[in-house]
Amino acid sequence: MPELVWRGKYGADGARSNLVPSASPVLLARRERHRGAGWGLLAWGDNVAVADAWLAEFAGQVDLIYLDPPFGVGEAFAVNDQHGAAAYDDRWPDVDAYLAFMDARLAAAQRLLAPTGSLWLHCDHHTGPLLALLCDERFGRGDRERNGSPGFRNEVIWHYGLGGSSARCYAKKHDLLLWYSASSRWHFEPPMVPATSQRMAGLDKKCPDVWAIPSINNQAHERTGYPTQKPEPLLERIIASCSRPGDLVADLFCGSGTTLAVAGRLGRRWLGCDAGPVAIATCRRRLSAAGLHFELHSAEPLPAFDASGLAVRCDAGYMALVGDVSGVEAWFVIAGDEVTWLHARSRGEPVLATVAPAGEAAWVVDRQGCLARLPQIPRPRLEL
Repeated sequence: MPELVWRGKYGADGARSNLVPSASPVLLARRERHRGAGWGLLAWGDNVAVADAWLAEFAGQVDLIYLDPPFGVGEAFAVNDQHGAAAYDDRWPDVDAYLAFMDARLAAAQRLLAPTGSLWLHCDHHTGPLLALLCDERFGRGDRERNGSPGFRNEVIWHYGLGGSSARCYAKKHDLLLWYSASSRWHFEPPMVPATSQRMAGLDKKCPDVWAIPSINNQAHERTGYPTQKPEPLLERIIASCSRPGDLVADLFCGSGTTLAVAGRLGRRWLGCDAGPVAIATCRRRLSAAGLHFELHSAEPLPAFDASGLAVRCDAGYMALVGDVSGVEAWFVIAGDEVTWLHARSRGEPVLATVAPAGEAAWVVDRQGCLARLPQIPRPRLEL
């Protein structure tokens, strides 16, 4: 089999890199707890470090892993709103650096994957062929050589309609979804879709490996503004077909939180992590609004910002946000185990709500996802 080689694949001693986890994993601490339905764990930090920290509890326990990494397009991405907060950087010195980055993440995911688990890798024409070779080497060639052996199961084409066209080549209207199994045993429940042939008119058939699912438009209710957000129906199909209710699903590039939100809605437990504070802030708002239970962990304290000009005034069972709110993206009030979120500038909420039911503490979040706890101003006493 031809070998894909990149700078850093082998160490100075000739040994293959990324074969073992870190000998000194980071220690993750709980920073927040949000009450709701189901069970989930959200972590802020480098996904290799977080995945290795999870090994003590979840090694070989994850039934389905979905990875939607940077595609190697050579651009930096920002939130799609009037503020344009930086989301993530997809610029690389060269292909070797990108492949070294991806090999480390695939190795970290493989250590978490259950013996009957599946990994789905989302990519496109930029690096898809290289990532397929990388996955073949790490997981096995599977159905590329013989049916049922570990490794490759499918290359799914996700066809969507949005996007531009070109006068010099065909319009690029699809992404690649590479599905690999950890062993020769895996769970798969074929999705059923409407048949298109005249012979089977009105009947359903097993879904083929080309999926026509619309991408998110500007008016979609699920739209968060996070760049490259994937539609919920796409993740529904992957999660429903390759996991069972109660299974553990992980997304190591959770971004806008689509995998986590869908997994929770479908009755799966979930793990999610991202290195970007904007991604964590987006997930936090989305998952809380969906009524899902989750904890937020990190090795380092969550980023904070200067909120010295802000406070909350307590009055008759309510808290009112006072001061300059121009830099506030959202704020939340904690009362026991309950968290009440007040979102700003999201779809349908162009103006920040400044009054909430009273609680023990109030926090604000800026557009970068940084946090600050607000001082409380007591209700003024009436002079008699």
